[in-house]
Amino acid sequence: MSNKTDTSQQIPLPFGTFERFNFDLFLPEKNQQVVQQLKSMARGEDSKNIYLWGQSGTGKSHLLQAVCTTASNSGIKAAYIPFNQIEELSSGLLQGLEQLDIVCLDDLDNIVGDNEWETVLFHLFNRLRDNNCPMAFAAKQSPQGIQIALPDLKSRFAWDLTFRLLLLNNESITLALKKRAQSRMFNLPDNVLNYLVKLVSRDTHTLFGLLNKLDDATLASKKKLTIPFVKELLNLDN
Repeated sequence: MSNKTDTSQQIPLPFGTFERFNFDLFLPEKNQQVVQQLKSMARGEDSKNIYLWGQSGTGKSHLLQAVCTTASNSGIKAAYIPFNQIEELSSGLLQGLEQLDIVCLDDLDNIVGDNEWETVLFHLFNRLRDNNCPMAFAAKQSPQGIQIALPDLKSRFAWDLTFRLLLLNNESITLALKKRAQSRMFNLPDNVLNYLVKLVSRDTHTLFGLLNKLDDATLASKKKLTIPFVKELLNLDN
C-alpha cells in the first residue's frame, strides 16, 4: 500500500475473518425474501434447495453460516463447507453428508473445472435429493453463468430457488457495523465508524474483518479507537 491514500476513494483492504454469524447480524435490506426462505430452511420447514449468488461482500457466507447456526440451535443437523479452502480439503469430505438435515456449500467457484470435486458433488446432490435433504449453495456467478464443466451438475443448481444478493448502501453498512461492534462489546465511536464507511469499499466481508482487526488491536495496545489510531494501524497518511 502506498504512503499516500486519497480517502475519498473506496479502497479494498486485505483483511478477512472466518466465524459463524447469525441472522440477527444480517441486515436484509433488499434481500428480505431470501432471508425468510433461508430461515424456513434452517427451521426444517422447507426442503427446496437455495442458490445464492453475487459479488464478494454481499453476505453469502454470512447467510449460509446463519442457516447452520439456527439449525444447530434447534437440534437440526447441518454442515457448512467453504470451498475457498479446497486445497486443505479432501473430496471424501462430502461422503456421508446425506445423513444430515441441511448441507451448505460456499464458494462453488473454487471447484469449477475440477473433475473430481464436480463428480463427487454431483453424486452428493443426488443422494441428498433422494433423502429430501435441502442444500444451500453460494457462488459469485449465477447457476447459468458459473463455468461448471459437468453439465448435469450445472443444470441441477437451477432446479429450485435462486437469489442474487445485492450490496448494502452506506446507511445500511453503518447499521451493520454498529450491530457487529455491539455484538463484540466493542466501542466504535461514530466519527471512526463514518471514517471507515468512507474509506473501505461496500463489502461486508472486508468491513467485518477490519472491525475485528481494530478490536483486537485496541485490546492489545490498550488504546482507545480513534481515527489517528486507525490510520497508524493501516499505515495511512492524511
